[in-house]
Amino acid sequence: MKKLTLLLLVGIAVLGGGVFLLMNKGKKTASTTPSPTLKPKLSLPINQIPAAERPFVMLEPTPAREVVMTIGDLQKKAESVDYELQYSAGDKEEAAIGSIDFGRGKSPYVKTVLLGSKSGGGKITYHENVTGGSLVLTFYNANYKLSNEWSYVDNKKPQTSFASRDGKFQIETGKLFKGSAYVIVFNNPGLPGSLEKTVLAGPYSIAGTTSMQDGKVKVSLRLSDAKPAVIMAWTGKEWKSYPTKVDGKSATAEVDFAKTYVAVEK
Repeated sequence: MKKLTLLLLVGIAVLGGGVFLLMNKGKKTASTTPSPTLKPKLSLPINQIPAAERPFVMLEPTPAREVVMTIGDLQKKAESVDYELQYSAGDKEEAAIGSIDFGRGKSPYVKTVLLGSKSGGGKITYHENVTGGSLVLTFYNANYKLSNEWSYVDNKKPQTSFASRDGKFQIETGKLFKGSAYVIVFNNPGLPGSLEKTVLAGPYSIAGTTSMQDGKVKVSLRLSDAKPAVIMAWTGKEWKSYPTKVDGKSATAEVDFAKTYVAVEK
């Protein structure tokens, strides 16, 4: 009986020792396994770099409730950008998050963002009553951060005028957006082309789901200073100026329809 008890105790000790060794072996293996190198999340001040050094960005809607983001005219070299397209959908706050590697492809860089979610099986759920929000861009290597507001308009019942989210830009378009299901007004972070003038308002961009139409529109911009100003439009190739009426900090002009507008010091 004593021998049996002794054998049982020895067996338990051996078994316990084996378990201990296996556990420690597992710990040692886990501790020596190299961890993947993650891109550091930068804590940067927002909109601190001069406007002349910021990229020109376009946000354009599609009929499929997507936003096409185009980044071009990079004034400061960057390796990549993280984007966060934040927006209100009814009483909820949503965001589409991703990144673009500038080492792949050529400028302009294009990303299509779904205003909704997609399951592993491919089922799409659209977010309803989207009104817009902010686009936050963090540029790596160059290490700067931008945040700009955008307004998303359901235009199935066609509107004849649109405004920016901050209320500092209004545009009367008449029937130019009649066939456009959705319209985006965006407080653009940067300027396309070359514009060696002091900016007093903007730039603001507007785009619909249909191709750009020719026609006259009325544009109003809230100026940062009560100074003589001129409203200019980007034709896609150059900046064009228009006779402008200034009343205090309000500048108004009848202009050709374009996708981007700015007010500069006269």
